[in-house]
Amino acid sequence: MSEDVARRLAQLDSPVAQLLCRRIVSATADGNVTLEFEAALAFCNENGAVQGGLVAAMLDATLGNAVKATLSPGQWPATLELSTRFLRPAQMGRLIGTGQVTHRSRTLAVAQADLRDQDGQLLAQAASTKLIKDRRPGAPAGEGNLARPDATP
Repeated sequence: MSEDVARRLAQLDSPVAQLLCRRIVSATADGNVTLEFEAALAFCNENGAVQGGLVAAMLDATLGNAVKATLSPGQWPATLELSTRFLRPAQMGRLIGTGQVTHRSRTLAVAQADLRDQDGQLLAQAASTKLIKDRRPGAPAGEGNLARPDATP
């Protein structure tokens, strides 16, 4: 794992990443990432499966981190499009997201991601197009223009 890339991604930690119990396992500057998530009981629907919106959020986090790994300081990705395909129900516990950037230009990035269970079974796949934006001058610290909870205006 590129320590610089992992450190930069960790600095961009967001409240939603904390909610999903996201942990960066590996990251490279060319946009390949592996993340772990911990799906809690609170994530599950009445059937005991992780609710689909939370599966999509894990995939979106994986895609976003893949794109963020390719960005310069001060840039952030905004989701223009997200397509998710659910293949099997996700269960509580550790889930692994792998993502890679498949196309990158100055203003756009395209990425794809898989979400698997601890046994390696493919649960869901996603693809996304991200607009690459520059953070506004003077904007608070954090991802994009969102202030981190501990940031001062």
